[in-house]
Amino acid sequence: MQSTLGFSPVVQRAKNWSSQEGRSIFLKLVQDMLNERIGEDVVIQDESEIYKILHDTVTRRSETDEIVYEAAEYAVQQLVGRIHMHTHLASMSTNPIRTQHHGGCDREKGCLPMKDVKNCGAFYGEYLKEQNKFR
Repeated sequence: MQSTLGFSPVVQRAKNWSSQEGRSIFLKLVQDMLNERIGEDVVIQDESEIYKILHDTVTRRSETDEIVYEAAEYAVQQLVGRIHMHTHLASMSTNPIRTQHHGGCDREKGCLPMKDVKNCGAFYGEYLKEQNKFR
């Protein structure tokens, strides 16, 4: 930014992004960027949040196209993060193995004596037989 010598900076205001037409252009820009990033058509359910990002950006900074594009990138990053979070949570609810800690079969991770563990002893016995063949 330019030096203002202690005076408050002059903020350029081109009223086109604050209008209804500018908001719809911004929403379409975010929608297109989001669809491209995800690879399929995504429905934005809460458009007011996208408009709030635009409003906060253009009221605090000048309304240049680069700054509005940065706001669109920020909105897309937020939405992509939420999509991934919802996908992860949905996969956890449909696949209970994702909620089980690593080293499952009701044993602590790194616990070797598995012969006495239910449903895992046969596999461990076979593993020991195969390993003893190579020794």
